[in-house]
Amino acid sequence: MDKQDFFSFLSKSVGSKVDIINRSGINKGIYSSSLLDVKDGLIGVAQPMYKGSWVQMSGMELIINVKSDGNLIEAPVISRGTTFEGYIPILWVEAIGDINKIQRRSFVRIPCMFEASCCFLEIYSDTRETEPEPNDPKEWFPILINNVSLGGIAATMKPGFEVNFYKKGRYLLAINLGGGLMFLNLLLRNILNDNSDNMPGGAFAFGGLSVYQDRAIGNYVRRQELAGKK
Repeated sequence: MDKQDFFSFLSKSVGSKVDIINRSGINKGIYSSSLLDVKDGLIGVAQPMYKGSWVQMSGMELIINVKSDGNLIEAPVISRGTTFEGYIPILWVEAIGDINKIQRRSFVRIPCMFEASCCFLEIYSDTRETEPEPNDPKEWFPILINNVSLGGIAATMKPGFEVNFYKKGRYLLAINLGGGLMFLNLLLRNILNDNSDNMPGGAFAFGGLSVYQDRAIGNYVRRQELAGKK
């Protein structure tokens, strides 16, 4: 997709959800935002927040994912600073590389059933409202992985460990997808309670994957897709 088509898409998508992905530095992670404005070759998104404070991103290279009408467009950008529209802070970014329409297969969920280990790290917040910090110690606990996609996992909590699912929790996952043990950052997006065993489940997004980790997850998804076709 060229920039002209991209900005045409954006102009029709103001108000849509946006993920801002920072893959390096102390603020690496995935931050929820929204598309607020498009003008003068720049893209205005809601200033990302963490625990009620701004996430400093001026001059940084980022990735934005814009979701609208069933489409997902991914673009590398560089941040150009923050301005205010009334009381609303807007982070302005400029597209600097190839703009891609993500294919539906990127979100294919591969069903599975195996155990992994997880460790709660902290509560994160991308709004001005902060969540209370639990007092539980940072200990490893088992979870059951239900599916894996390129964007995250779904998992069910094993009996006796239900208290470890926190809204807006940040976790460290120890998982082996066939290429050795990996440690992945997870962000708990939703808590689910619709499985037949009435055990709480969670929908997690990956946060700040390295190139190696991204490739390993992609290889696992492709291997399972091919195995399912045989």
